[in-house]
Amino acid sequence: MNPLAICLLAGITWATVPAWASGESTYKAVCASCHGQAFPKAPQLGNKAQWAPLIREGQVTLTAHGYVGVRGMPAKGGQADLTLEAFAEALNHMVNQSG
Repeated sequence: MNPLAICLLAGITWATVPAWASGESTYKAVCASCHGQAFPKAPQLGNKAQWAPLIREGQVTLTAHGYVGVRGMPAKGGQADLTLEAFAEALNHMVNQSG
């Protein structure tokens, strides 16, 4: 079920929705610390050359690798309570900005 629908059904207001309510907000809260700065080996948001080989891996592979940790990246970007759905949405945001 869509996270927004779950929140609405549960009566949760926007003020109590976690930082990862969207791919962009998850990126800002979790991913930008490495993918938005010159962090070694982390492909930077918007850098098509860095993202191209990763995008060629395909969405499922890229998501799975990042979610469990790959190439020095901690699982879930170091955010232990990040759901697979929220992680995938943040990754989609990064790929859409970079590919």
